[in-house]
Amino acid sequence: MSTKTCRTMQSIAFGLFALALLLCIASIFLQTPLKRSVGLSEQGLAIHSIPYRSILTCVIYTILALVWLLAAQGRTSHSTIMTTGIVLAILFCAFDAILLSTGSALITMFVSRQGVDAIASNAALESVLSSIRVLIVPAKILMFLSMGGMMGKDLSQESSESI
Repeated sequence: MSTKTCRTMQSIAFGLFALALLLCIASIFLQTPLKRSVGLSEQGLAIHSIPYRSILTCVIYTILALVWLLAAQGRTSHSTIMTTGIVLAILFCAFDAILLSTGSALITMFVSRQGVDAIASNAALESVLSSIRVLIVPAKILMFLSMGGMMGKDLSQESSESI
């Protein structure tokens, strides 16, 4: 796989993560029709929710994708690419395994202090936003393919060949 292909895949992955983040932010303003689509009661529709878990997830994914995009676009050494790729892969896995579940529990505790209708409202909005996985899953796949492609390259040889 060429370096250009890896960079293109990472650009697409970053775009998908950013689009998912924008959809999460837009859901704050469009939540009444979104919550109505899952059949939430009128009491739940009256409560304004913020999908903290989805926004936090998309922000972290977008930041990690941006870091890899900048590393892949720059003229960096092979050891820098390897180190950055390994650190980002560990951060991705740690976030998915540890922080996502812990963060979800903390957010649920925070929302539960506002009452049962707030929990129902937040759950309905998060349920609708779970469909953004259609963007996140391919973005993750593209990002990891890009990472693997860049780590397997000797960048010094390829840059001298492309000139």
